[in-house]
Amino acid sequence: MNSTISIYPILSESPVSTDQSSDTSSVEHPSRDNSHRASRFTIAHPYARLYAKKDGSKRRKIWNHVLEKQLFSPQELSTMGAPHRRTIYIASLEAHIDRLHNQLLGIGLYPIPFQRLEPYRGLNSKTAKSMVAGLQHDATHTKLKLLELERSNNNLHKLLGTQATSTCSISLEADVRRHSMDSPGMALNARTAINSTGPMIMDSLAYSARS
Repeated sequence: MNSTISIYPILSESPVSTDQSSDTSSVEHPSRDNSHRASRFTIAHPYARLYAKKDGSKRRKIWNHVLEKQLFSPQELSTMGAPHRRTIYIASLEAHIDRLHNQLLGIGLYPIPFQRLEPYRGLNSKTAKSMVAGLQHDATHTKLKLLELERSNNNLHKLLGTQATSTCSISLEADVRRHSMDSPGMALNARTAINSTGPMIMDSLAYSARS
């Protein structure tokens, strides 16, 4: 019993100490390189900014009642409460829609057949309002997504343009270096050719002088 108790601490201490030292030495440097590369080459998701927003806190900012300022004066906005203003706004909107429908019927234009409107004849006004509000909410978020896609596409075009110009500049530098390394060899060949032909020219001149 005593021998087994004395062996366990030795077996448990030695590998742990060596593994910790080896792990710390092998993990530190690659982690810095990976983080540096990730910061350079990571492309964010197009909807990253939309996902970062909290829907609960930002939902009221979408319905900022911009159209109410076209119906009510600043004094009415400050004196009347929101439920009263909402009732007047909905009534004016319904009256405007009725006028548009009468104009369409007057010119004989029927964008939607009446047969398709029969299922909605007995629809509750609150249900219709919630449906319209849901459609407007979805349309607002779809518009925001389209804007984010356009922004990300523009950023990708700029990134690809900078990469293309950088690759062109690198290839031009490589060509210049290659030609600069070839030019000394051409000069040496020219010098050796001149040195080899020099004595032949002198011999021909001496022969012509003797004759």
